[in-house]
Amino acid sequence: MNTREIKETDQTFANRLLTNPELYTEEDTERLIKLLKEDVGSLSTADSEKVESIMVRKEILVSAVKNLIEHKLNNPNTLYDAVLDLLYINPNNPTDINTLSKVNTMKRNIFELIVDIVYKVNYTNQKLETFVTEKMLPDEFSINFTPIIRSSFKCYELTLLNQLELKDHLVKVIETYQRSMRSCVKEKIISNLVPKLKEETDIKTKRIIFKIFFLINNQPHDDLLEIKYDNSNEYIGFISTLIHDEKSTTIAYQKLNHYYRKLTTALNNFVQYSKVKEKAIKPEDQELIHLVLLTVSKIVKFKKEVCLKFIGILQDVLKYPSTPEIKAVTYDILSEFLVEKEIFIQLNINCKKEIQEELDRKSFILLPSVIKFINLYEKRQVGEKKLLENGYSIGSPYLTVDEPVDDYKMLALKSEDFKTMKECLSGSVSTNMLKMCSSSIRNACLKNSKMIEELINYQIRNNVAVDDIILINLIISYPNLNFFKYARLFTDFSFYIRKEVLNRISEDIKEGITWLNECYTREVGEFVIINCIYFNGLLEKNRDIQPVILKLYSKILDDNISRVRILIKQEKEENSAVDTLYVYDDQDLVNEDFFLIFSKQLIYSTFYKQGQDNQQFILTKSYASSGVINYIKTKIVCKLDYEKDVNYLITNLVDIDELIGYLKIVDSDKQFNYKVRNPTVLTEFNCKNSSYFLKNFKKASQLEKFLLFFSIDEMNLQIESLIKAEVLCNLKTTNEVYLEMCLLQLFRCSDLDGMIKILEKNFSRHSLFAKLALHNLIKGGKYLNNNIIEFADKTTEARLLFMAYYNNIWDRDKLTQIIDSMDLHSNHEINNYLSEVIKTRF
Repeated sequence: MNTREIKETDQTFANRLLTNPELYTEEDTERLIKLLKEDVGSLSTADSEKVESIMVRKEILVSAVKNLIEHKLNNPNTLYDAVLDLLYINPNNPTDINTLSKVNTMKRNIFELIVDIVYKVNYTNQKLETFVTEKMLPDEFSINFTPIIRSSFKCYELTLLNQLELKDHLVKVIETYQRSMRSCVKEKIISNLVPKLKEETDIKTKRIIFKIFFLINNQPHDDLLEIKYDNSNEYIGFISTLIHDEKSTTIAYQKLNHYYRKLTTALNNFVQYSKVKEKAIKPEDQELIHLVLLTVSKIVKFKKEVCLKFIGILQDVLKYPSTPEIKAVTYDILSEFLVEKEIFIQLNINCKKEIQEELDRKSFILLPSVIKFINLYEKRQVGEKKLLENGYSIGSPYLTVDEPVDDYKMLALKSEDFKTMKECLSGSVSTNMLKMCSSSIRNACLKNSKMIEELINYQIRNNVAVDDIILINLIISYPNLNFFKYARLFTDFSFYIRKEVLNRISEDIKEGITWLNECYTREVGEFVIINCIYFNGLLEKNRDIQPVILKLYSKILDDNISRVRILIKQEKEENSAVDTLYVYDDQDLVNEDFFLIFSKQLIYSTFYKQGQDNQQFILTKSYASSGVINYIKTKIVCKLDYEKDVNYLITNLVDIDELIGYLKIVDSDKQFNYKVRNPTVLTEFNCKNSSYFLKNFKKASQLEKFLLFFSIDEMNLQIESLIKAEVLCNLKTTNEVYLEMCLLQLFRCSDLDGMIKILEKNFSRHSLFAKLALHNLIKGGKYLNNNIIEFADKTTEARLLFMAYYNNIWDRDKLTQIIDSMDLHSNHEINNYLSEVIKTRF
């Protein structure tokens, strides 16, 4: 078995093939075929998550196969057969409606990818050919495969398409299914028509070919520009599909020049007729105008100067009713001139009625062109404004235009049409507008998953986060290599984090773990704990991510040390524990975070969970690393044997001057055969005092500060000041163990009235706080509040009341009122403490 396979999850394997095809080997083929054949049909309708996971992987794998082909890697037919078999997969419809929508979208994406693969490698098999040729009626499936199959068909329309019988009915078939055809299918049909067109002499047949070119041709064919001129609408449409550069533009303009000479007159007539409303342009003339304008929209990309004469009249045309096709191509032409410095184009948009009709029909011709025009217009306005602000301009007519266009953007976002919405997102859209249209955007995404990519890219490009739960849940649910860039846009993404995020992490493991680290909150920690089985499996197969994941686990311990354990993974140990995260103790995988994790757990089990076995947190291996020093210090304060660890460091020539200095303070009886490299260390740490604490505390980490507390010999005002400041700085910390340790140091301090007042409002460990308040009173403090009494247990309450009486803090009436409410007979100790107070009542 490939050793790489052991380390890689199926998802990681799929992602590697997709993103790094150059790493593909023959050994990968067997695993690739096996995963392509992974059964999904036998899963029950309740297995929604598993169905979705497998379908996501299959889509990535088919994309990977296409990528391998594009990198000219040879693949066996058995691989292509496994790909073709995916055409017939039919998973049981998941009960979850969202999963069902996603699965259907993925099935469609897989279908489109397979069509591309079939045409790239020119390969079909008997199963596919039989399936298509037996169909009695055309559909999207059969239309896309028919041109590449060499066989007889039962369906007349498919026979026409396969044989390219040049009849009007063939044009109708192509016109009906042109939007369902993949580009490669269209290219195949066109490439088969090229020799026919060159040889054809019958004008009627040639015009049929011209029509087909107009419907589906998107490729340059410079040799066809020499086809003999034909005075027909079909010929104009045909020529419009061949314009792609300056050379083809020049030839097309020369061939159609007499149409352009007449175009201005025709458009002027259109405007005049529209003004008087007594005459109207004939439908056939409108069709001709549209076709000629279509060629202009292509020519203007390469030769703007020859189209300048149309600018004025085209702006007039937009003021009056015309066909959506004419208006759309007019906006396309004018859009090209919005980048010209000396030209001013009016913002004339008056077509809500036509656009509403398109929305009703769910067929969009005009709306995408209008949105493109609006976006370019706004871009021009922004550019003119910057020039003015920087002193490069004295003004611009564009800056005086302030017509509302948001209504059209709103209509575009509600269209649920991919092309229209993509165009809309290429410009400026407010986040509020996106939220208002979230349902329509969601529907568009479910129809075409590419819409999700556009939505993500829009937010990344504009550095905005649309905090709409519908859109966020949708984005989380679909694979996208930019997902973590998107998630980083949010100040706090943890509110939206859910199980589907695990799929996104599997797609880019290192980036996913890095992101969890960056956006860490308590909720993220809980998410990891809930899914610890997943993270254990992830680390087991991708051990190279351990340095990154250790940093995350260390943060999780600060918030959840009572809820989770982090242990060394033993061989053959299952990953099934729901409260345990496993790590590995290989020398090349450990770092400072590794030792920090086990230090924290040792401290917690020793000082806060007395009686709990702390052996599980004692590392059995020895490490020649400076990172282990703090772990050894932890063992020292936990009264555990540490001599073996120190001797191992000495043997391996690790610099432990600082550790030796620490030992002289906290355990001066231990002696080691170690020559100090920095002679000043011994003099600084030669006797047990608090100088070590004062020197190192401010720059230390939380763990180091915890250990430094044990080095304090005698308290002084400077140390008290540091401790009080540390408490105040950590009142909001999520590391409750460390905060409690800081609180314990206050018992060594005096003059705590101010601290008690602050802690009263900010500290949740009431029993500990009440004892600290008692300590303060014993030290001569003068502050005691009713709330503190309520926090205390009965014994501490009695002692607090006694000290309140003894320090003369409260008046006798208040003391009497509280004492009368207590059951003095239930507790002998309480009775003794308050007996003196009770006597003075009389």
